[in-house]
Amino acid sequence: MNIILFGPPGAGKGTQSNNLAKDFNLYKISTGDLLRKVVKEKSALGIKIKSILDQGMLVSDEIINGLIETILSNKSNFNRLVFDGYPRNFNQVKHLDILIKKYNQKISCVLSLKVDQEVVFKRILGRQICSKCGSIFNEFYNPSTKNNHKCGSNFLNKRSDDNEKTIKS
Repeated sequence: MNIILFGPPGAGKGTQSNNLAKDFNLYKISTGDLLRKVVKEKSALGIKIKSILDQGMLVSDEIINGLIETILSNKSNFNRLVFDGYPRNFNQVKHLDILIKKYNQKISCVLSLKVDQEVVFKRILGRQICSKCGSIFNEFYNPSTKNNHKCGSNFLNKRSDDNEKTIKS
């Protein structure tokens, strides 16, 4: 089963795709996570991607599609994927269709998440991620406390793309 989740940043794609991946033993594909992973590796591609993201711009379809193909071509992911925010435009839809056929897979379900713009801003601007344990909190909806987060607030960080410029673009 392959599932696609659509929606604006902060709509809950990550939360719901994590739930689906866990409940149905799927491999989650988040383009944001893929890009952050490549940036962390500090390869030539990672440096290029970091520069693009730091400017609040979107990474090219060519780069994204290449990363997606690497995952789709892995036989251990055969028909067990949940796409978190990919494809994001018509060119990516066409490319995904080609890849799905090339690797003999299928899309089982497409879900579109809709959220008010005010909520999106609060979810994105309030998001905090613990660099030690990976837990995600939100200053407005689910703040880190001594009861729900043992690592301490000094490990809480914001993603570089969690800003108004990125939300608007």
